[in-house]
Order: sequence, then structure tokens, then C-alpha cells
Amino acid sequence: MPLALKRQAVVRAVQHVSEVEPKAAPLRPQLDELRQQAGVAESLRRAAASVDLPLASVIEALSDALPDDSWLERVEISGNDIRITGVAGNAGDLATRLSRHGGFVEVRAAAASVRDNTLGKERFTLEMRWRSPPAEGAKP
Repeated sequence: MPLALKRQAVVRAVQHVSEVEPKAAPLRPQLDELRQQAGVAESLRRAAASVDLPLASVIEALSDALPDDSWLERVEISGNDIRITGVAGNAGDLATRLSRHGGFVEVRAAAASVRDNTLGKERFTLEMRWRSPPAEGAKP
């Protein structure tokens, strides 16, 4: 008896597939295109992840640009994008100092700086991009 039930289930499954397959045929080209786009997106993601950001150079540049009375609480790096959070005497001046540095471009405040009265300083969040210095001998 169980064998007959299994056969009957298989027959119903085959009938269902034969009914559904013609309905899915118009969607096959779209599915193929979607798979191709997913492959392109994955290759772009791998290429972006393989960008070698010189972390030591970024941290050194941040150390040079930060005034002595400032400190960072968080540094987030994703590709060439950098986001820093910290405390400074004047967040606007810090943003200006970072934008003058040769390694940082597109420096902007990600959120309004807030005065921390207990520290007498401003809490800030800045976003920027890292620009690698030109290779020696390269034309500017």
C-alpha cells in the first residue's frame, strides 16, 4: 500500500510540474538576466573589497591632523570611505584641518556636533574619503 501512495504522489508532482512549467517559460529570460546581473554585482563587490587601503597611513594621517586636545572614540573604514567619531575643542576647525590634509577629501559632518559641557568640548561625527598620494614619479 505505501508503495502505491508514493507512486500516486510522484504522478501528482509530475502533473503539477507540467502545468506550472509553461507558465514559468516567459520568466526564464528575466531570471537569466537577473543571474547575470548578480554575477556582475558580486564581481564588483569583490573588486571593491580588494582595494588595499593603507590603514597605517590613514591612522598616521589622522594622528597628524588631530589637535592634541582631541581624541577619537570610533573609526570606521569601508573601502575608501572613513567615518570618525570623537571629541574636539572645535569640531569645525577639525573638519577644516582634515580637509587641508592631502590624504582626505570630501570631509563633511555626518551629524551636527554637540557640546559636551562636562568635558567643555564638542562631540563630532565626520565622514571623508581617503585619497592615496600619487606614486613617486607620477605626473600630478
